Amino acid sequence: MRDFIALICAVEFIENNLRNRISVGDVSTAAYLSLSHLQSMFSRTLNVGIGEYITKRRLCVAARDLKDTAKSVTEIAFDFGYANVESFTRAFKKQFLATPSSYRRGHGVSELYPRLIINEKEGYDVAQGYDLTEISRKVLDARGSYIICADIDGLMRINEQMGFAAGDAAIAETATRIGKSIQDTMAYFRIGADHFVILTGSKEPSAAENIAQSIISYSDDDVSWSGGTFKFSVSMGIVKIPQDVRSAKETIEAAESATLATKKEGWNSYKVV
Repeated sequence: MRDFIALICAVEFIENNLRNRISVGDVSTAAYLSLSHLQSMFSRTLNVGIGEYITKRRLCVAARDLKDTAKSVTEIAFDFGYANVESFTRAFKKQFLATPSSYRRGHGVSELYPRLIINEKEGYDVAQGYDLTEISRKVLDARGSYIICADIDGLMRINEQMGFAAGDAAIAETATRIGKSIQDTMAYFRIGADHFVILTGSKEPSAAENIAQSIISYSDDDVSWSGGTFKFSVSMGIVKIPQDVRSAKETIEAAESATLATKKEGWNSYKVV
């Protein structure tokens, strides 16, 4: 239980200080644990190191500033502790596969690595998930329209065979493909390790199918990462948000089930349920 509470404290401290200069040592102090023990817990339960989590979440907040404020790229770089624009641009491009300037002009998802929510499961086991508060509100507001759940095909295999850096590249590339395939009025979110949800806002299934077909059209594109290039595909399930929906969770789960049904018939495809 002590470790569980310490992990919650660590994540909470990070989230409350993403705009401040903090070190991994500051996080371990806030969690009242030794740095080595906390690092081990992060890696074991969250599959990411403390420093990497800070960097990914900080860049997500920076991406939000690019979209929501008129601050210059230089101002945002300094706000988040980067010594110069060049180092900020390198880190940003590695995570989002786009420079800050091109990201600001395009249709990118800021929460590529959403805040982690930690829940006690059984005893001292820890289960992780993502904060879906924003998407839950928007699902309820989109009653009667179609929603798409997009699932990266074989992300676990990519991570195991080529490393997590390649997996991160696949995640960022999926966001890019979705951004190229949807209209400016549409929204999309990452809701899990390999899952994205797209709110089409359309009551016509054909609109959702056109988006799915566009995403599939990028499957032959090479994805570049530090170890070379690779290809991957995305499978999708499409469902209609009920007019009388009361729980966003039920709708998201229905979309995920539709995606699973699609994948059982073969990757790189979609199904309207």
